Amino acid sequence: MSTFEYVKDCWYPIGFSSEFPAGQLQGHKIVNRPIVMWRAENGDVVAFDDRCCHKRFPLSQSRLLDNGQLECAYHGLCYDTSGQCVAIPSAPDKPIPPQARLSAIPVREQDGVVWIWPGSPAGALRFDPPRTPEVIDPDNLSIGAPEPLHVPANYVARQSG
Repeated sequence: MSTFEYVKDCWYPIGFSSEFPAGQLQGHKIVNRPIVMWRAENGDVVAFDDRCCHKRFPLSQSRLLDNGQLECAYHGLCYDTSGQCVAIPSAPDKPIPPQARLSAIPVREQDGVVWIWPGSPAGALRFDPPRTPEVIDPDNLSIGAPEPLHVPANYVARQSG
């Protein structure tokens, strides 16, 4: 077992706002946690554990429907932007169990950056992501890269004890 552990209770920048166009399903991995994300029709970016509540199929390999719902590619369960299952095609006349939902991951979009909090959701309410107004400042003299910059970095904390 490793003596290193990822810091989970903090905000991670997952991308620039422009990297989340409406209707595009994305799969990411932060602190070894697979995440599915997309920009909803109302403009909000949403994030959930990247697995269907039924058979744990990776939802990032599924599709967004025209009505804004996420449809699992395995058995067709559909989820709304709150993570609630809203349709089970194999049982259309049966009630949907309340536990048929995805685990939401807190998302915050500010200053042109999309941030996620992969740890305890309660912690996301206590802290704000760092401000980065220079990202959207038209007078900023920095030059953006046409694609993500891959920077070798180690963002782990040593567990004491």
